[in-house]
Amino acid sequence: APTAEDTQLRHAKFLRAEANPDQKFNGLGGTDGGIGNHTTTQWNATEMIDSSEAKPGDLVFYAPPTAGDQNHVGMVIGKNDDGSLIVVHCSSSQNGVVVGEAWSSGFKYVRRAAFLG
Repeated sequence: APTAEDTQLRHAKFLRAEANPDQKFNGLGGTDGGIGNHTTTQWNATEMIDSSEAKPGDLVFYAPPTAGDQNHVGMVIGKNDDGSLIVVHCSSSQNGVVVGEAWSSGFKYVRRAAFLG
C-alpha cells in the first residue's frame, strides 16, 4: 500500500503537470498509462465513479465524447468541507490554470483511470 509520502508525491506531480495536459500522468512509472491527450481518449481510458468516491487524480468532464470539441477535462485535487469536489483545470478565459469547485465550474462527470484503481 502506498505511504502518505507516496500519495503526496503523486499528487504534487499531477499538480505540476496540469499546466501541460499531455503530460499529466507522466511520472507514474514513466508512462501516460494509456490515458491519451484528448478528452475523448481520456474519457475512453477511464471509468465512471460516483463523486463521493472521488480522490485526487480522478478526472472530471463537462460531457461525454459525443460533445466533440465542446468538452473539457479537469483533475480532482480535493474536497470542500461539504464534500464538493475541488478541481484544477486550464481556463483560457481566466489566463491559465485555475482551481475551483467542480459543479460550479461546469463539470458533470467524474471518472477514474483504471491504473489508479
